[in-house]
Amino acid sequence: MVKYSYVIRGVFFKEGTGLKKVIIGAIGVLSSVILFGLSLVSASIYSFYLTTSGGGGWTPNLGPFGTALKEIGAFPVILSVLFFLVGIYFIVMGIRDQT
Repeated sequence: MVKYSYVIRGVFFKEGTGLKKVIIGAIGVLSSVILFGLSLVSASIYSFYLTTSGGGGWTPNLGPFGTALKEIGAFPVILSVLFFLVGIYFIVMGIRDQT
């Protein structure tokens, strides 16, 4: 008889590595969302600084928010996409281990 230890949204997880992979995947997705959101918040705060007098100016083609995103860099966005994809991979592999 198989002992089911956890129920998450109607999916039964047997004791073993499947649930661990799902939890690792969920942490990866959550950290991705937090990192992406904080990147956008920091860009919006910096764009406010760019529009003030003596603030440093912004590129007319990109606008203040686009200039702030460009100056913050692509590293946080790329890292959040990487965390998201790895998190989804672990979630899928954890669910597959249960079947």
